[in-house]
Amino acid sequence: MLASRRSKRKRFEPEGTKELPLISIINLMVILMPFLLMGASFLEITMVKPELPSSSEPAAQGQAPTAPAPEQKYLNLTVFVTREGFTIGGAGGILGTAESKGPTIPLLQGEYDYAQLSQKLFEIRKKVQGQFSDERNVILVPERGIKYQVIISTMDAAREIWVEEGGQKVKKFLFPHIAIGALSG
Repeated sequence: MLASRRSKRKRFEPEGTKELPLISIINLMVILMPFLLMGASFLEITMVKPELPSSSEPAAQGQAPTAPAPEQKYLNLTVFVTREGFTIGGAGGILGTAESKGPTIPLLQGEYDYAQLSQKLFEIRKKVQGQFSDERNVILVPERGIKYQVIISTMDAAREIWVEEGGQKVKKFLFPHIAIGALSG
C-alpha cells in the first residue's frame, strides 16, 4: 500500500519541477558577502578631474573679461597631441625640432614617446619656475581621432616624473593641473 502511494505522487507531479534550494542559496550569499565587501575595500578608484572654466567667470556671463594685472605673466603651456607626435607651445612660441617644422617630440618607431615628453616638460618647469603665475597648469589639446589611452598617458607624463637625486629616485611634480582643450583637426 505504501508503494502505491509513492507511485501516485510521482504521477501527479509534472516532470522537471522541483523546489528551489533557497536555504542553500541564502547560505551561499551569507558566505560570499563578507568576501565581496573585503575585496571592495581594497579597490582604489582614481578619478582625474580636468579643470574647466567656471560659469562665474566674466566671459561666461557675457561680460568683457578683465585684463590681468601687468605684473602677472602667464606661461599658457600647451601640449598638442597629433598623429605625428607631441607639439609643445607656450607664451614664448612653439618648441620645434632643429631639423624640421614637425612636432617637438615626434613618434618613436610608431609609438608616442612619453618619457621624452616628461623630460622636455621637466626642463621647461626648471626654466620657468617662479616666473609665471600659472606655472603648474598645462593645456592638453588632442587631435580628433587620438585614442583615449594616449590622452590619459599624456596626462600622466605631464603630471610627474621620476628623477635621480643623490643616488635615489625621487618623484617630481611637473604640471599637475591639466585642462583639456577643444579637439583640433
